[in-house]
Amino acid sequence: MTADKEYYDQLILNINNQFVTNIYNRYYILIKKASVKSDIRDIISNQMREFDFYNQFSNLSHINHSNWSELWSKKMDYIEYQVYHFENKYPIIEKSIHYYIGMAENAISYVSQINKREETLIVSHIRILDKNFNNPQNLIVDYKSRDISEYLKYKFVKKDYHYDEIENLLHNLNFDSSSFELLYGRLIYPNFYFDLYDEIIEGNIPEKEIIDLVSRTEEYEDYIINIYHIINQIKKIPKVTWL
Repeated sequence: MTADKEYYDQLILNINNQFVTNIYNRYYILIKKASVKSDIRDIISNQMREFDFYNQFSNLSHINHSNWSELWSKKMDYIEYQVYHFENKYPIIEKSIHYYIGMAENAISYVSQINKREETLIVSHIRILDKNFNNPQNLIVDYKSRDISEYLKYKFVKKDYHYDEIENLLHNLNFDSSSFELLYGRLIYPNFYFDLYDEIIEGNIPEKEIIDLVSRTEEYEDYIINIYHIINQIKKIPKVTWL
């Protein structure tokens, strides 16, 4: 399978030859839906690992988000500042967030030690979504391991993971040790928690929406431990000692 622009929704220019339209201080874009319907699993297991999309579009450097350590560190600094000013407004978050900040710090430490000099950058997805997966607003430049790790986290959150499927996926990747280390480091980073956190703080969902996820912390630890063992059968990568 080769990547094709037909897999991605297309931004349409307005009459002023601009992509964004401002109407009464609200911003809109017009999108033409992709002509090819594709399953998320097909794209993850084939398209993203076989096609170096980034190299065909040199003007995408401004959306390069491959410096995970720096981005994650800034995110944690901002969250810790917010939590300091909560004043008991979010009791569930206040009780759970330091565990997830600790996981994030482990992820930062892990990926900071990886030699990424030869890693390929491609057009990846910000998040793996049930709907609008190929909306151009969901695209970003990053390492090729991003989509795989985000897919694995998506499967966990959806409670729809099977280790035989994961093992088959990982065994069929043409990844070197560095790519697998990046994949595993990103698995340790719990952005699924921080995404819900942001939604709660912004007032989009009630705090209780995070309870189910928080109750599954031990399950997620087991999940990433088992994935580590699968990866380690393929390529030897460093282990996180507390897991």
